[in-house]
Amino acid sequence: MKCAIIYSSMTGNTKLLADGVYRQLDELVPIYTVKDKIDLDAYDTLCLGYWIKKGGCDKATKKLWDNIHDKKIVLFGTMGVNPDSEVGQQQVEKIERLLADRNQILGHFVCSGKMEAEQLALCKEKVAASLDNPPAIQAQLDNADYAANHPDKMDILELQRLIHEVLKR
Repeated sequence: MKCAIIYSSMTGNTKLLADGVYRQLDELVPIYTVKDKIDLDAYDTLCLGYWIKKGGCDKATKKLWDNIHDKKIVLFGTMGVNPDSEVGQQQVEKIERLLADRNQILGHFVCSGKMEAEQLALCKEKVAASLDNPPAIQAQLDNADYAANHPDKMDILELQRLIHEVLKR
């Protein structure tokens, strides 16, 4: 198996998870950001880290993912909403659809991630200014206190357990 870790992180949340994957794989695989030049043909298995922006992944991640074909994929990501909520599950499904039709998804881990103070303030402003709040914004606010402490050690251990189960058989 030729494996690589590729991730995007705006606030450092997904980088924490990527570093956990790197440690789980005994630091024997390369780790890249989505902005690095990567020879995707050199790998058959990719551990792909993302963060949610407006219900999907950021543009740089999407651009890279559009070029990924015929790979085994382990996804890991962070989001401001509760991943177990209806909004969170919709976002997870949307992420998987970006890759599943042309790759094999081996596993998917997602956890809450702390939001930057500016993002949290913007969400509060949007809610205060409107009686008809989009569900995703309200879900972020509802989860903000919990997400402020994530990803935590337990999140990283859970992701490492998934990596072990699907890649180290």
